[in-house]
Amino acid sequence: MSEDKFKLIWSYRPVDYRTWPSLSSPQRQQLTLSLGVTTTEIKLWFTNQNGVTPLTLEHLILSIIRDEQTIAKLPINFKQHNKLTLDLDEDAFSDGIVFDFLAEDQLKVSIDLPKKTYLSSGVVTYSLLGLTLKNTFLKDSEDYPQSTSYKMVQENPRMSYFFGICGILAKNVDSQVVTMFGDSITQQGFFVNHTRQLLQQNQPGHFAVNNCGIGGNRILYDTDPAMDKWYRHGIAGVKRFEDDVFGLSEPDLVFVFHGINDVIQETIHPGEVEAVQDIIKGLTKYAEIIKKHHAKSLIGTLLPLRNSIFYSEAIEEKRQRVNAWIRSQKIYDTVVDLEVSVKDAHEELALSQDCDSGDGLHPSDYGGEVIAKTLVASILALETNK
Repeated sequence: MSEDKFKLIWSYRPVDYRTWPSLSSPQRQQLTLSLGVTTTEIKLWFTNQNGVTPLTLEHLILSIIRDEQTIAKLPINFKQHNKLTLDLDEDAFSDGIVFDFLAEDQLKVSIDLPKKTYLSSGVVTYSLLGLTLKNTFLKDSEDYPQSTSYKMVQENPRMSYFFGICGILAKNVDSQVVTMFGDSITQQGFFVNHTRQLLQQNQPGHFAVNNCGIGGNRILYDTDPAMDKWYRHGIAGVKRFEDDVFGLSEPDLVFVFHGINDVIQETIHPGEVEAVQDIIKGLTKYAEIIKKHHAKSLIGTLLPLRNSIFYSEAIEEKRQRVNAWIRSQKIYDTVVDLEVSVKDAHEELALSQDCDSGDGLHPSDYGGEVIAKTLVASILALETNK
């Protein structure tokens, strides 16, 4: 019999908020999500990457919800103990949780933070499609809004934040795993979560989706120390790509949607100007790594930004050159022309009003849905033709 194999079927990249640590009171965090795959065993991935203090969690419980009814409550154990302490930058994987899981199941992960803790590690998302979050103070069992406790949410109320859990691995699944690699447009989750939902609706149980986006991330440069003394925008894409995408398990398809921060960086990172050819070399390196791991590759064109504060004619010229290369290159299996999907009908250098979140650069939830429809069509076509 072949060795059991676990695939990463749901995940986010933890964000480095050591610049904005939040002193959190004892609380219970409940995160509910759609499983999306059929399996007999899962493991949960917990992290304290970028932590400034050890992270202790207690009373870790997994509730399985089917047809709107809780059908099981199971402990999330670590070496048979229902408690976890993670040191700085430490990861841990739960003991296997054995159950006959169905793709349509909802999982509710409940964890207690038993003492005041500085939180600087965790996941940030803008999209709660397919997710629910609830935070409750242990002292009085009162629910509380995240903006009262988390500095990153106070600074940007569009964010939602959760700590501890960042991924799920499932045993011996037949589902095709799609990993999205990119920057804030990916991290925010609008197109990623719509893609997950559309794939599940189209072929239930056949696809799983991972989010490898980091806001502000660039292909060739680490976080600019002038903007953050730690790594809130991650290390360079060429440094993190292979480990983030293939480090835990091998996805079947990888969608690359990266490069806009490299194009605009000359306006916000003086002295760190990248030539278009350097951007292309980075995108080429991604494709070579994907090919080495025998996965299918998709790449998206960079979105228009005429109404962004970062726009200039020089930046637009660079974006057009990168997109021209993306459309003509042959090293990726599929080009997903997202620019065409979201551009304004009257001002082609700008996002359409419905697709614009308001800053001229990032798509809205509706824009994410438009992107997802285009991407899903490409994924399904690639699967059909393989």
